[in-house]
Amino acid sequence: MLNTTDFKNIVEAFDETILVSPTGSGKTSFLINFFLENDYSLIYLSPLRALADELEVRLREELGDKSVIRGKKTEDFQLGIEFLKKNKKLFFVATVESVPNEFFAEVDHRKAIICIDEVHLFYHWGESFRPLLMEKIYEIKNYELPIIGLTATLSKEFIFQIELDCLFGGLKSIVISLGNYGLCKKPAKIHYYHESQKEYAYKNLMSAIKKSKDTVLVFCKFRNEVDDMVERFQRLDILTLGCVSGEVERFRQDLKKLTEGKHVPKVIVATTCLSHGVNLPKLSHVFILYPVQHRDFWIQMTGRAGRKGEEFEVHEMNGYNEKALRKKSFDLKAEAIRHTVKFLMKDFINYN
Repeated sequence: MLNTTDFKNIVEAFDETILVSPTGSGKTSFLINFFLENDYSLIYLSPLRALADELEVRLREELGDKSVIRGKKTEDFQLGIEFLKKNKKLFFVATVESVPNEFFAEVDHRKAIICIDEVHLFYHWGESFRPLLMEKIYEIKNYELPIIGLTATLSKEFIFQIELDCLFGGLKSIVISLGNYGLCKKPAKIHYYHESQKEYAYKNLMSAIKKSKDTVLVFCKFRNEVDDMVERFQRLDILTLGCVSGEVERFRQDLKKLTEGKHVPKVIVATTCLSHGVNLPKLSHVFILYPVQHRDFWIQMTGRAGRKGEEFEVHEMNGYNEKALRKKSFDLKAEAIRHTVKFLMKDFINYN
């Protein structure tokens, strides 16, 4: 991982710094060290409540309550501004939807850096069903506040969009790649299925559950599939937890109760809400029981395993392989524009 001194110099030289690092490589730890070793306050924005919840708990354990504020109500954001005006160092944590209008107008760019976690999700969702994500990014840039973006996956089209947005705004951006689309640990084996082979995948899932000493993680596309599978496994007396969007906090509490009682679930069944953020036990298998639309989400789901050094296998229905993950068709005209932008800005690097 990049050392925090070099990173500070880069952040101060550019308006937007995107750090791309493999899943489970310690981006959160790096961010906390950056906070501890420098005078800047950090305003952390997450597109997912589960990520903000996990970080808040960790920060309060490692930094104490005096340096941490969780932004949920308007009063919390007002308190954060008061801290900054009094030069009190602060790690402020919030979800994007909780940020009140004109909050960023009161943030002093000399005292605070905006940290955007899982920045790829802002671009995936910001122009479809959650436009507020992109609106907040543009608001931050309009006030010329320094940005640190964190992600494990950043596709060509998103890099192009970041560069173009900064160019039009008269800002400088940089992408530091420590391993784009990288995994903390590669799967020991990947099993590929066609959509017509779903029953065969289910058969192998049951076999994995019976043989595995660790937890098997299953991703389903729809909420009702999660509910049906959890009910089926529970009838078979298999210790199972389910998680769907909006119920991540309940899942976290259920998992905590199990682990405190020295138990781990045999199976976890979830939608993509568990592909980011929540700490999971050791995983022996990851089953993705539907074709994933974008390689970013494939990496995030697969990357839930191997974080504790364990060996694991992936069963999936895309037929992706290591080579295909790093290839994607890209419009030639857009590619030509991107190279023009790169030439004009002269600030895109690949840090190794």
